[in-house]
Amino acid sequence: MCMEDIRLGRRTNHLHRLFAVTTGSKVLFDRDKLRTQLMVYPPLSGTLTIDAADSVTANAGITMTASSHPLLMTVETHGDLVTNRFSVIHSAGGILIFVSEGRLLDT
Repeated sequence: MCMEDIRLGRRTNHLHRLFAVTTGSKVLFDRDKLRTQLMVYPPLSGTLTIDAADSVTANAGITMTASSHPLLMTVETHGDLVTNRFSVIHSAGGILIFVSEGRLLDT
């Protein structure tokens, strides 16, 4: 996957899902060379921490609270970072978050 795929207008599909997050680090997105965008919506309560790593600790990455805007990362704005693995953790208890992922169709 590269910027040329975007310029050529290759077709993409999108996956939307709810993801359960707890106080233990979990992989939110695995590494994917076909990913073109990802979006993570903020939690309804507490603090959500996201990091491009195999494991994340609370407040040691991108933090989101209920008042945060959704996190949007695209190939155009963030380059290959979008294709990395992302892990997530919540500050207290368990919650559901809404996530969206855009991928080039495998041809």
